[in-house]
Amino acid sequence: MTKTLRFVDLTSIKRTINLDKKLKVLFVGRVEQAKGVFELLDATQKLKNENRDIRLKIVGEGEAQKKVKRFCGNNKELDISIEGLVADIEVIIEFYHWADVLVLPTYYEGFPRVLLEGGAMGVALVTTSVGGIPFVMEADRDYLSITPKSSESIYLALKKLQDDPQLLNRLRIASNRFAIDLFNKSESHLELLLEQLIERR
Repeated sequence: MTKTLRFVDLTSIKRTINLDKKLKVLFVGRVEQAKGVFELLDATQKLKNENRDIRLKIVGEGEAQKKVKRFCGNNKELDISIEGLVADIEVIIEFYHWADVLVLPTYYEGFPRVLLEGGAMGVALVTTSVGGIPFVMEADRDYLSITPKSSESIYLALKKLQDDPQLLNRLRIASNRFAIDLFNKSESHLELLLEQLIERR
């Protein structure tokens, strides 16, 4: 069954960023150490220690699921929700609509489909420049680059985005344009993107 790839076109839609509200951060993928999930949790804790208003949603499952749940149970003051594996594409899209920022602090990759999904939905992207990512996207234009295995790098990136709503909005527009351009490049890219949205992690 064929599904249609839907984009939020930010060239015609502008979203107001309100600094009095939480910065809504999304992680989508396998919940394991190599995806940088523990560095993301540590960065979230550092931001909370500075009284930063951050909400994190973790979508996915994996070998580190129990450790992540244990961390959240031991740090109930943090605004973190563990959503588990989500197979329904409509629900996934709702998570992207909810988020201000998609963070992927992965140690290594080919090219992760979640960056295409996030860009298609107009979410600002924060990720490491590993594997195929810097060959397909331009760091600090299409996404904000962070250092692998560094919670400090994630912390500084999210702090920067919360303090600079113009930068956040610029990155949202840039990620959206990147996804639209890649989608429109060729039939092979179109088939790739459709496949990536249909397949589940």
